[in-house]
Amino acid sequence: MTIQEKIKADSILALKAKDKETLNILKVISGEFDRISKNVDDDKAIHIIKNMKENAIELKNDQEIKVLDKYLPVAISENELNSEITKIIKTNKYDSPRQIGLIMKELKSKYGSILDGKLASSIIKKLL
Repeated sequence: MTIQEKIKADSILALKAKDKETLNILKVISGEFDRISKNVDDDKAIHIIKNMKENAIELKNDQEIKVLDKYLPVAISENELNSEITKIIKTNKYDSPRQIGLIMKELKSKYGSILDGKLASSIIKKLL
């Protein structure tokens, strides 16, 4: 089941449970998906939900953050990311900060949407 399908199913459950606040949040998410395309793949859906979560954090909307978190995958831990970056640097013999892009490309291909780019970038800068 894709994220988009799960949100539609959860919208029906929220409607039946008369949970108007959750239903409204899910409708906004669905609206964002529909604005992009009728069928949004999971990577794009995660990207949209992450952006919505950042906005909710800025507005300190705890209910919205809680609902959005249900649809985001668990991010890779800092320790796991650190060991993976160290492995990539050693395997490819990277030694220059100019090679950050190459390392990030490998990380994104392996971890996709669960990668925290800011954290990865800061770890890479420390290691190079």
